[in-house]
Amino acid sequence: MNTSPAIYSEIEITTEVMSASRHRLIQMLFEKCLQQIQLAKAFVSSNEMDNRNNCIRKANEIILYLRACLNFQEKSAVDLANLLDSNYVFIEKCLLNAMLKNDEAYLDIALIVINNIKSGWDEIGKEYNQEK
Repeated sequence: MNTSPAIYSEIEITTEVMSASRHRLIQMLFEKCLQQIQLAKAFVSSNEMDNRNNCIRKANEIILYLRACLNFQEKSAVDLANLLDSNYVFIEKCLLNAMLKNDEAYLDIALIVINNIKSGWDEIGKEYNQEK
């Protein structure tokens, strides 16, 4: 029987995902994306290109998923969806440039933009929880 700490961590994450609200799931995606970009920065510094590329790819997949979740159908959401979409496209370009140029500066920019979006999302969650 394998009882390594990694299994307990995986169970904990799975449990959190299964019980999370839609709002919390988006927060978790932002957190994972930020984590992957931070790891990519560390791999740029240590010149570990395969690991860097994997982390950037994972971060980009999250951004692509967040873009796919945007609501362009509802009239009241279109302006926000367009704004977020342009930010996500910008982040994608930063991630691509970080990979192509092996430059941490692009990762730093992506971190700033994602943190700004996440901060707004976190505030929405606080307001939503207060209304309950």
